[in-house]
Amino acid sequence: MRLTAFIEYVAVIIGVLAMIAGQFFALPKGFHLGIFMTGAGIALGGIEAIVTRRMCFRPSEDAYEAYAGAPATIVGMMALLIGMGGIATAYLLAEGLWHTTVNYLTRRPAPALVAAGLLLIGIGAMMMLNPRGARAWLGGSWSTSHGRWRALSCSWAGSWALGWACGNGSSRWHSIASSDGCRRSSIGRSARRNSLTQQYQGAARSELLAPF
Repeated sequence: MRLTAFIEYVAVIIGVLAMIAGQFFALPKGFHLGIFMTGAGIALGGIEAIVTRRMCFRPSEDAYEAYAGAPATIVGMMALLIGMGGIATAYLLAEGLWHTTVNYLTRRPAPALVAAGLLLIGIGAMMMLNPRGARAWLGGSWSTSHGRWRALSCSWAGSWALGWACGNGSSRWHSIASSDGCRRSSIGRSARRNSLTQQYQGAARSELLAPF
């Protein structure tokens, strides 16, 4: 087995065992460490696939040759995204920010939709770029229109989620910017009004004190 693949498998296996042990023995830190190790192993595989343009987690050099090139790069990007999500989850759990983040994503799901859209687009693109490798996923039905529609549906759903998230985030940003501009303009008007009032009071006081 290749050394890099061995490290990736060991990191993921240790992470899974640490999560099971942490859950069974009520060890929160062990559970968080397990999530981190699993995410780090998957992210390492993604980085390897992006750099080498070969499939990650392959036990030998000639394994998964059907995915070499662009499909392996897409899989690497997806694995890197999932691994970074695992590492971020471990950090949020360790810092006690998990429930706050979940509540925020429940109100504003744009970041989660962006991640899901990118994953769906990656799956659809991988199927379309490598039909021979996609037969294993589609049960040998790639040559039929049904198999093609599955790949196109993944890409379409991912594009819709990505576009909706970007549009919703843009509209929220514009509303925040407009409300901030209105607040600043009202503050400016109030400051000018106060300045004029102080000037008027100063002039009135000067007139009253002038005879003396």
